[in-house]
Amino acid sequence: MEIHVKKQMPKWKERSTLEKGLTVFGLILSISVIILSVLSLAGRWKDLINVVEPLLGLLMLIQTLQFWKYNKAVAIFSLFVALFIFGVAIVVFFFR
Repeated sequence: MEIHVKKQMPKWKERSTLEKGLTVFGLILSISVIILSVLSLAGRWKDLINVVEPLLGLLMLIQTLQFWKYNKAVAIFSLFVALFIFGVAIVVFFFR
């Protein structure tokens, strides 16, 4: 009987400089998506979807890179979601 132990995400002190940079970049993108969404809901910026969708796709790509060593299933799913978001962003931008 074989027991599979899942790798856990490392704590902040155990992460490499690249992983820390990806985490900080992801947080900055998340905050900007939240701010832009609030602007969109308030009606301040008309075609904001053309900015927010690619940012969400970029966030999913960052998540793919973060999870690649620790959980391949989540990383592959994040990659497919990012590709889907980029595809939808292209369709919305050119055909709307």
